[in-house]
Amino acid sequence: MTRRTWTIVAAAAGAFVLALALGAWYFAAHAEDLLRQRIVTVLADRFDSDVALDRLEVDLVPSARVEGHGLRLTFHKQPDYPPLIQVRRFSVDATWHEIVFGKRDVNRVELDGLEINIPPRQPKDGQADDDAPGPGVTFPVVIRELVTTQAMLRIHPRNRQKNPREWPIHSLRMTNLGGPAPAEYQTELTNATPPGRINAIGTFGPWRREAPSLTPITGDYRFLDADLGVFKGIAGTLESTGTFRGPLERIAVKGVAKVPDFSLRIAKHPLPLETRFDALVDGTDGDTYLNDVDATLRDTPIKASGKIVGTPGVKGRTIELTATIDDGRIEDLLELTVAGERVPMRGRVSLQTSFLLPPGDRDVSDKLELGGRFGVGGARFTSATVQQKINEMSRKARGEPESEAGTLSNLGGSFRLDEGVLSFSRLTFEVEGARVSLNGRYRLEGGALDFTGRARLRAKVSQTMTGFKSVLAKAVDPLFKRGEWGTDVPITVTGTVKEPKFGVDVKKALLRK
Repeated sequence: MTRRTWTIVAAAAGAFVLALALGAWYFAAHAEDLLRQRIVTVLADRFDSDVALDRLEVDLVPSARVEGHGLRLTFHKQPDYPPLIQVRRFSVDATWHEIVFGKRDVNRVELDGLEINIPPRQPKDGQADDDAPGPGVTFPVVIRELVTTQAMLRIHPRNRQKNPREWPIHSLRMTNLGGPAPAEYQTELTNATPPGRINAIGTFGPWRREAPSLTPITGDYRFLDADLGVFKGIAGTLESTGTFRGPLERIAVKGVAKVPDFSLRIAKHPLPLETRFDALVDGTDGDTYLNDVDATLRDTPIKASGKIVGTPGVKGRTIELTATIDDGRIEDLLELTVAGERVPMRGRVSLQTSFLLPPGDRDVSDKLELGGRFGVGGARFTSATVQQKINEMSRKARGEPESEAGTLSNLGGSFRLDEGVLSFSRLTFEVEGARVSLNGRYRLEGGALDFTGRARLRAKVSQTMTGFKSVLAKAVDPLFKRGEWGTDVPITVTGTVKEPKFGVDVKKALLRK
């Protein structure tokens, strides 16, 4: 190579280095303006938003550093909602080369004071409500790692009278954010009611520019140490695990919830409760639709479905369920609701009920509303006193006052729980030789009984007695005879569930009512 050639090469190299130096000098002198313009343009386009950035600081020496303050993105389609995204402060960890030449990948972004507000989707005219807009957007820069602490996610309902759902996020780490594939995340956040920590891991995105609430999300979650004591009248600690997937506004959830010590204040008997559920959660307002629930209260299986929904202007949510028990244990239900060391009855129970628990700062037992029918097979009272009276009724009903006792059967009826009072209609049971039908009330608090009804016996009054009393009673046999029944007598049941008192309504008997 000739000296002339070397001179030309050296001159070209020098010119290139000079141009590079001048370019770097120019970029360094105008870095903040150029980078601000790049950030604002990209965010405005990809999020369909007006972008405001209060301050941007760029240092290229001795190492590259970018720090921004007061970033706000206001969604074009719904500017009357809070900013779609706002960040109090952010910093970008990137090389000088990445910042100057706008390389596609950025190593790390840290956010402080992140708030995300997802507005409800507004369908276009003629567009079905469940029509999704086009595919998610990609970004010219992929963030390898994004981290934030103490952030807030709010999902706003379509009904402006309802409050947005809020999830305080204690920590969030996302990787590969902004590319065509979903970003991966790990997060820990707080559930408001019941209070507890949720850990989740899954995927998020790509971002839906036209309708942010349709951005897809998937994950596995674990909900720990949720204190049910925030609900008056309930106690226990809940733990739940499961999976979820779907757009933010309509998330399908499957999981298992366990409460090893579930109890009601009126009884204070902790029982294990386990539930497997399949639900759909409206992320815009938190309304939950329970498609299929399989619960087990100790040894009693319960199937249910229903919804947990909010009411505009009312704090809290209403739980509406229909529940069925095909073959459970009556003692499990009684232990949950009746105070005392021993449940009053044992046996197999079937039940169909509607369940309504409205919001409000009252004890659960006072505001819970139930209604339905039940039946108990093989029932036997655990109180020796009560069982003795049932046995005595059976012997006398057959006209064999000194024989062996009969068994209780066909116990069932309709019930309704309202304001802490359990009302029964057409409550019936049979023992050999007798049939009893009652209407009345049972108060959960204290266990007071107030029932009236009729006892029909196959035997005549005189046949329920022995000796001289039997002879004297023959005079009143016609007074109590009704059709095929030898004795039809109006009765009362008062006292408490622990110490019931059985009596004859003499006035009704004499008036033949």
